Amino acid sequence: MPHAHPNRASFRAVVDADLAQTGSARLGIFAEQHALPAPVRFAADHAFAEHLQNLVDHSKARQVEYEFAIDDQRLALTVVDDGVPFDLLSLPAPDVTIPIEDRPVGGLGIHMIRKLMDDVQYQRSGGRNRVAMIKSLSPQTARP
Repeated sequence: MPHAHPNRASFRAVVDADLAQTGSARLGIFAEQHALPAPVRFAADHAFAEHLQNLVDHSKARQVEYEFAIDDQRLALTVVDDGVPFDLLSLPAPDVTIPIEDRPVGGLGIHMIRKLMDDVQYQRSGGRNRVAMIKSLSPQTARP
């Protein structure tokens, strides 16, 4: 059940095959309610859905909590899960100059998250992973 505040929405969910789709739909509603610019919505939706799908595929998490928050300057997406410890920021960026057929499998989704969002933070505390993904609402301060 969502917890609502005019500029914030929080959800708790079971990690299942529909997690990314459901989370993406909820983010879409939030984005529409707050008239997010199309580039911000695109970046946030793709990064958020990728992160949720990674939880489904790799984390062994059973529960996830996520929150969307917006102010005049930024959109913040925060995801907390009870899965295995995994600092997505510890992975090196993949070498995208290598032809795709010669690259090792994995890492492109996390690379995409890091490129789409202006800031990504990771913390492990109390047996839970916490990932915050920030996107500036101003084209002047957003990363290309």
